[in-house]
Amino acid sequence: MNAGPPGAGDSPPAARLRNPWWIPRFLGRAPDIGPVRLRLLGTVALAILFEHYDQAMLTQALKQIADDFGLVESQLGTLLGMVRLGAIPAFFLIPFADRIGRRRLFLVSLIGMSAGTVLCAFTQTANQFIALQVVSRTFMITSSATAFVIVAEEFPAEHRGWGIGILGALGTFGVGLSALLFAVIDVLPYGWRAMYALGLTPLLLFPYFRRRVTETDRFAKHRDELAARGDTPGLLTGWWRPLASLVRAHPWRTVGIGLIGALGSAGHAAAYNFSAYFVQAEHGWAPGQYTALLL
Repeated sequence: MNAGPPGAGDSPPAARLRNPWWIPRFLGRAPDIGPVRLRLLGTVALAILFEHYDQAMLTQALKQIADDFGLVESQLGTLLGMVRLGAIPAFFLIPFADRIGRRRLFLVSLIGMSAGTVLCAFTQTANQFIALQVVSRTFMITSSATAFVIVAEEFPAEHRGWGIGILGALGTFGVGLSALLFAVIDVLPYGWRAMYALGLTPLLLFPYFRRRVTETDRFAKHRDELAARGDTPGLLTGWWRPLASLVRAHPWRTVGIGLIGALGSAGHAAAYNFSAYFVQAEHGWAPGQYTALLL
């Protein structure tokens, strides 16, 4: 872990003008935030890339998964709906970032996400697949939310929007990676299962994530202040209080943002989730044609 505060050891301004290789120039020039913050952004963005990769796979390979498990079209809505229920446990898991820290929850979630994904490659029944996808989805959402918190807390206010935007933009490259593999799904050994087996990558890279992701300075100060006051709540003590205080302090804002997210998802989820299945089953498209459409 880097013992210094964010930005410690940064190079002179003149050395910060060039984008790191992993930020394409068409996304704009990186602001003057120093190499330490840029490295942290790149590390959590890599994790979010695999989160997007996993989410996209289920949509793209839905027909192949259904054929493998002998599911009929009328059962696919139930499958997708059950998998999406993984978002509910994540809602209660995310507040633990205020107990164990952003870094620790992020790393634990990364392990859960990767393990759940790769185990899907070995499932023998639809129920096994759904159960592991629910687990994986819980940790995917938790890791994604924690990643955005890390960037929001570590970046200066004037560049926080850029950091969050780049984090989201780089994450979508995971959709592209999944789409490229889906184009050759018919020649991949074990088909869709090979795509899920690639979910092992974050676990293989875990030492890298563990070394590069540091605790946020904001949480570290908060933890030290609690320790100085002798206020060290247990892991399960009052974990729900941040949620309750949010609702009490900003009830209408909470409801409004929740409705925006819910209605936005409801508006596009059905069409997008069945897009690959529809063009293959109804129009006879090859996987590569759907990849071209998606890209």
